[in-house]
Amino acid sequence: MQEAAQLLYERGIVAGYPDGTFRPNERLLRRHAALMLIRELKLTLPEGYVVKAKDVKPTDPWYKEMAIAEAYGLLTGYNGKLYPNDYITRAQMAAILTRVYADVYEQPKTNQSFVDVPFSHWAYGAINTLFYNQITINNPYRPDDVVTRGQFALFLKRTLDKK
Repeated sequence: MQEAAQLLYERGIVAGYPDGTFRPNERLLRRHAALMLIRELKLTLPEGYVVKAKDVKPTDPWYKEMAIAEAYGLLTGYNGKLYPNDYITRAQMAAILTRVYADVYEQPKTNQSFVDVPFSHWAYGAINTLFYNQITINNPYRPDDVVTRGQFALFLKRTLDKK
């Protein structure tokens, strides 16, 4: 994880905390995951874009990042909300990464049987794609666990290595 964090830091994707630490075991908010993807993809806010999410206000300090995330489909949310201050789960992370990097990942030719992710799980396809592409190697996958900064950095580094 340290190597992944260092690489992402060098590329300007993660900035760390003011004290210079990365804190890989800290839980990751949805808006922070979006920010890392925005930086990696070098996305900017489309001219005149109006946020549709009901839980993102122009007065929010992270409004611009959430607008970019919504505009490009990085975060899709549900119930008309993006939930920027919620922690991101491993299932949500899989869905986001496979949506954003669909052109990077190979389509699975096999269906992995996971101890804790039934084939009927809403994110099974995304999780299976990450497993098939060796972005994750965990089985059990723990889809409902919250993603840490280190885990996201590792998954993102493995993804960038495939580009």
